[in-house]
Amino acid sequence: MPKVLKKFEFKAHGESDYNWEEFLDGKIREFVPGEDFDCKTLSFQAMARGQAARKLKGINISVQENGNVVMQSYELTDEQKEELQAKRDAAKQRMKDKRAAKKAEANGHTEETEEETEEETE
Repeated sequence: MPKVLKKFEFKAHGESDYNWEEFLDGKIREFVPGEDFDCKTLSFQAMARGQAARKLKGINISVQENGNVVMQSYELTDEQKEELQAKRDAAKQRMKDKRAAKKAEANGHTEETEEETEEETE
């Protein structure tokens, strides 16, 4: 059974434990696990890639033999930014379509029933 808490301070939506603005300034940085980040290395890499994409930047990441993570962000060309933005827009549209399909299914509507309804009315 989970423990009931009397009080808890939730972070604001989008608030991060890491200063991504600084980390993605183009300087080469080395991060030490347990000192500079407190999650799994793969999770930290994924967060860095996600933050770079949100800021329309590229990023190079290397995990060293000792487990340290070295990364450097870089500016994308206008063409690369447009391509990345198009991918983000397409992903948003897919999620929107998926939610709409789920909502329609919950309400008893599917594409098949709509097509059948159209055929019946003709």
